Amino acid sequence: MNADIDYVAVRDDLRSRIEQLQVALNAVENILGSMGTSPSGNSSSHRSEIVRHEAESGDFLGLSISDAAQKYLEAVRAPKTIAQIHDAIQQGGMPHTKYNAVYTALWRREHPNGIFGRVPNSETLWGLAAWYPTSVGTKKKAKPVGTERSLKPPNSKKRRAPGPSIVDIIEKLLRDEGHPLHASVLVERLDKAFNRQTSVRSISGAMPKDVKKRFENLGGNRWALADWSLSEKQLPFE
Repeated sequence: MNADIDYVAVRDDLRSRIEQLQVALNAVENILGSMGTSPSGNSSSHRSEIVRHEAESGDFLGLSISDAAQKYLEAVRAPKTIAQIHDAIQQGGMPHTKYNAVYTALWRREHPNGIFGRVPNSETLWGLAAWYPTSVGTKKKAKPVGTERSLKPPNSKKRRAPGPSIVDIIEKLLRDEGHPLHASVLVERLDKAFNRQTSVRSISGAMPKDVKKRFENLGGNRWALADWSLSEKQLPFE
């Protein structure tokens, strides 16, 4: 690696050039559309209507970034770069939205589990996954180091299923029962009543680390709520 080269500036310059080329490509496609030779099959009048559409102030007020991006793509009905989506969201009433926030929102809801997808054979264009049901996201390919796809949002964490955490559910179980429960019973109740799978070992490790200090180990992996009275903690347990 040459320390004299400003790689950040090089990257930004390349991104700018790619976006300029995309604008030029869109212009050529518009010309082809007006001649009746658009590969998408849209009529020239319909294509012109798409090209003229621009986000207006207030279009995205009250929306999340992902919802705003979805609404914009549905309106223009054409793939766009993240920079174009970012500019449209800012123009549509969310002027303080950051570029990285837009990229993160698209990345988190990428096909096959989300609504967005990168256009086949393109590293910069994004569209709605419904436009490419058999191609976008169906097979992940390795990307060269340095491409936008290799970037991940800062401080990204493994996503877990939505809903309450296991320790939150355990608190509810204990309060509903009103007496201590053994970790093995908690594992069984979590599975049967809440469809949440865990293990005795996981519970034994997670409960003492609860930041709210809600639980107390009475010994032998018997668990009670820390705010219970002494008599409640001494009740027979399962």
